[in-house]
Amino acid sequence: MRQTTDHLHPLASPETPTTGHPHRRADQHEAVTGEDQAILADTYSTIKPAAVRRQIQALTTELIALATGKNTHEESLAGRRRWCR
Repeated sequence: MRQTTDHLHPLASPETPTTGHPHRRADQHEAVTGEDQAILADTYSTIKPAAVRRQIQALTTELIALATGKNTHEESLAGRRRWCR
């Protein structure tokens, strides 16, 4: 059976890794320079996945409340201030 590359991203070359963590795939991509790799490493080291998840959940909850009319603007701002510290 012949393997096809139809499942690859349109910009990905056959040499581009298609498995693994997105940060590592980006880091290993042929178009990423050494300077880009340093920027990625610095940025990635500051990301706190649990905090990001909590912030996404809070914003999603806020959006649902706003969309359903179950939240006032003041309550919305209070919630946002709590997560943007």
